[in-house]
Amino acid sequence: MKINICLSEKDTIQGYNNIAIDQINNLVNGSVSEILFKQLDSISHADRGSLLSNILSKIKYTGLLIIEVLDTISLGKDMSNGSVSSKTVSELLQDIVSVQYEFDIMELIGNFPQYYVEHRYSHNYKLILHLRKAIQ
Repeated sequence: MKINICLSEKDTIQGYNNIAIDQINNLVNGSVSEILFKQLDSISHADRGSLLSNILSKIKYTGLLIIEVLDTISLGKDMSNGSVSSKTVSELLQDIVSVQYEFDIMELIGNFPQYYVEHRYSHNYKLILHLRKAIQ
């Protein structure tokens, strides 16, 4: 089963079972092969650790969590050299509640040693991390 976690209807993606963030607890632990979560930046800093822990518990062995957050390093570089417009920056920041540095995410994931980063890339100022749950 492939799940996309949504904060609103605009977050739905074809090809995924789109569920509201408050419905995560209805998923059976260890039952999901892939979870896509593109709104981690829209979650408060205080809540993201417990939320991420809950999400990770739903993934089965060899399953995948895909996280997308603002790539603050790329954006910061382009802001400092003037290669990104203020309009683009404003659009990128409009729904951000809490900035998630890659280091912060990796620190959270470090609490779950069965997960490893399978892929990491940046595209359009978004940092995308593919976290795979290893077989124990």
